[in-house]
Amino acid sequence: MIPIEMAKHRHFRLVIESSWRIALAVVMALLLGWATGSALLLLVLVLGAYSLWSWYNLYRFERWLRLDKNFHEPDAFGIWEDIFFRISQIKKKYRREKHAMISMLQRSRDAVDALPEGVIALSPDYRLVWFNRAAGRYLGLRNPGDNGERIGNLVRIPTLTQWLANEPEREPIELTIGREEQRIFHASMVRFAEDNRLVTLRNVTERRRLEEIRRDFVANVSHELRTPLTVITGYLEVLHDDADAAEEGPLREMSAQAERMRKLVDDLLSLARHERSQEAAPQAPIDMQELCHAMQRQAQAISHREHDLVFDFQAGLGLLGDGHGINSAFLNLISNAIRYTDAGGTIQVRWYLDRNEGIFEVRDTGSGIAAHHIPRLTERFYRVSVHRSRATGGTGLGLAIVKHVLRQHGARLEIHSTPGEGSTFCCRFPAARISIDLQELVSQNDEMLSQRSP
Repeated sequence: MIPIEMAKHRHFRLVIESSWRIALAVVMALLLGWATGSALLLLVLVLGAYSLWSWYNLYRFERWLRLDKNFHEPDAFGIWEDIFFRISQIKKKYRREKHAMISMLQRSRDAVDALPEGVIALSPDYRLVWFNRAAGRYLGLRNPGDNGERIGNLVRIPTLTQWLANEPEREPIELTIGREEQRIFHASMVRFAEDNRLVTLRNVTERRRLEEIRRDFVANVSHELRTPLTVITGYLEVLHDDADAAEEGPLREMSAQAERMRKLVDDLLSLARHERSQEAAPQAPIDMQELCHAMQRQAQAISHREHDLVFDFQAGLGLLGDGHGINSAFLNLISNAIRYTDAGGTIQVRWYLDRNEGIFEVRDTGSGIAAHHIPRLTERFYRVSVHRSRATGGTGLGLAIVKHVLRQHGARLEIHSTPGEGSTFCCRFPAARISIDLQELVSQNDEMLSQRSP
């Protein structure tokens, strides 16, 4: 390839040479015409010949661009030599870049084609643009015969069709595909290239099977532990009644550990029950005023009056769901706040309406939680401080139970914490789970106004 500076000099030289040739031809035509008395005729002939030569080169140029696939420039001289040369270099560069892009695109497709996850590219109107081998195997798609068809016409899975039609937000879902051999897939979607969609299918059948085995094992073992624990606790109570001073301490410690194990078994059974349930919680009305007052009494009993407990419940604001599960979840949050807040600290519990969402909030002035711990707090048996959790009697399952109860109610848990300042656990319930008693709300507002008036 000719360097840029050399190409510039070559272009200027050819332009100057072509200009001199034209000027020389015109001068010679004028001199010859002056000698013969036909200067104008000869000048017209010279310019006409030059125009014909230019048109001829334009014709060659067009045919070369249209027919020549090897990009070899035709023989020429003057300025046309440079034009052919420059266009040839541009075409060769374009061909190299095109081949490199095609090669890169093919390598990318080969890489995606080798993935065990299914990948499907859809147009804005949900027509099949491309899919890899795994997606074709999972959904029974054929390449290239199915390209260009609507995905809903090719895949007869109502859950998938409904999920694709759920505009504008689509949370990832799990699909069950197959009749004889059912497989479970985790499906997610992202937008790309303006309004196109990319759907990924990850086979989670084996993981779900192992999770089911684990849940069954934990539930069975926990259930079997209940009977021996009941027997042990009963004998400890009998021994405690007849114990002397030397036996009092060991028996008290054994009873405490047996109670701790009972709580652990109860939490394991409760978690297994919530994990196994894939259905949404019922829409049964929950009397939140009665529930909150009951939790207030339980919190005072757990705290032993060592904390400043502040309860604020909005009147007339009800909840639709499973009362037992909600009570378990809320009480877990309150007991955690009491457990991890030193004596003399403040714990504030609120139930209120915020922008069509029902909010149950527990705020404490405890030691707080470092940011890197927060994403893992709802994992089973995850503890920020193992020693403190054991000392306070925690099982490490409370927040896992909270997460599953909220999931069944379409709610979400938000955690905000600052080390040294305290933590806030906020349960947000959607509007569909909220019931409002307008009469109670008006009565409460009137009471608040009357208290504020002098």
